[in-house]
Amino acid sequence: MTLYVAFLVLLYQSNIYYPVQSQLPTFMKNYVISWKKIKKNKQKMEMRQRKFNLFFPKVTIVAAHEGQVARATEFRKVLQKLSGQEIEMAFISKVRQHPGQKTYEPYLVGDVKGRTCIIIDDIINTGSTLINCINQLKKEGAEDVYAWATHGVFGTKKGTNNAPEKLQQCEGLNYALISNTVMTSTRLPPKVRLLSVAPLLAEAIARSLHNQSITGILNLDEMASRAKERYDV
Repeated sequence: MTLYVAFLVLLYQSNIYYPVQSQLPTFMKNYVISWKKIKKNKQKMEMRQRKFNLFFPKVTIVAAHEGQVARATEFRKVLQKLSGQEIEMAFISKVRQHPGQKTYEPYLVGDVKGRTCIIIDDIINTGSTLINCINQLKKEGAEDVYAWATHGVFGTKKGTNNAPEKLQQCEGLNYALISNTVMTSTRLPPKVRLLSVAPLLAEAIARSLHNQSITGILNLDEMASRAKERYDV
């Protein structure tokens, strides 16, 4: 389960504001904030949903490679539940033709033409895989491209990894969002945004202190029935 799935479910469940909301793409941020303000009024919610449907872009969740399909699928499931919109799925194949081959020709499986794409990956290290994905998506007609990865492994010594600079120079990228689970001394450019995991850890600690389910952070299906059991309600 990707870290960002947990954040999205947490935002959906809670009654308070988390800093993570300011890092979301505008089309997602506006929906989360507005939904939380009126979620207790069914009629207003239905009106807001109809209005929201007019402006929500066509979104495709893209697995950065075959190994990320399961993670991207979970992310798509939660985002689709939150938005009420049909979210498409795609992935980039990076199978090398020969053992030991260092380069590969990315192959897109899925339709991204005219769509807003969110690339899902676990780690950004050199940035090569991500940039190949971005270029392939733009080549296939994607309108906007975001990238969300759990860890940014850029090194602790300045100058040891130029991945952030490479991503900044990538014209097809709107921005990449990574968590602060791995320390870096590199000053991140505007296109590489850092998300603190502190709210998620705090939620887990609070649930533990109140004898509530920690895994419930990821439970979207039982959210409605458990809403009254939350310690902050």
